[in-house]
Formats: sequence, structure tokens, C-alpha cells
Amino acid sequence: MFLIPCVIYEELLNQLKDEYPNEGCGVLLGKEGRVSEILKLTNIEKSPDSFQCDPYEQLEALKRLDEEDIELLCIYHSHPEGECYPSEKDIRLAGFNCYYLIVCRSEERRVGKECRSRWSPDH
Repeated sequence: MFLIPCVIYEELLNQLKDEYPNEGCGVLLGKEGRVSEILKLTNIEKSPDSFQCDPYEQLEALKRLDEEDIELLCIYHSHPEGECYPSEKDIRLAGFNCYYLIVCRSEERRVGKECRSRWSPDH
């Protein structure tokens, strides 16, 4: 389990709203399951149904893990028009030992317990 402070969660949701209609992505950093920082990453695919984090931004984030003794707690991205269920690509690329958070936009697209969060571009 990991804990996301409300202020960081709101920042995450605002980023994903700003990225709409494309998928947004980023990572949550911290220690011992407590998120202390959000790193918003660039989706270089600029696509509404796929994402790839900028590899240079990823590398910088990974360097910080060693330098600052912090942990990669979660990788997140949005499914603006899709279900809150990982795609085949999401599963294939999930190679880090951390949590993976998918945020979907619409409650109608939720799939049981797989839906972790939702947002609306109007709020």
C-alpha cells in the first residue's frame, strides 16, 4: 500500500486534465509507502490511447532515486476515453517494481475493482 497526500493527488488530476484529450503520465516518489513528490513526465506519443514517458525525463528521475535515497512508488497514466484497465502494452511495459495507477475520465468506463480513480475535464 502507498499513501498519496491530497495536494499531490489533486496535482496529478490537474495534470491529467491539462493533458486531455491525450494520455498523461508521471511518477510518484517517496519513502516507506508515503508519496512526497510528483514528477510529471511528457508523453512523447501525444496520443489519446497510448503513452510513452520521455526517456530523458525517466533517466533523470531514476538518477534521483540513487542520489537522494528516495523510492519509485508509482507510475501513473490516464486513459482519457478508455477503461480503467491496463492495455496489453501497459502490461508488457510494466517492468518496474512499483505500483501502477491508471486514472480514467468517465465513471461509465470503470471496470470493477480495476478502476483506481476517475476525473472529469469539466471539474
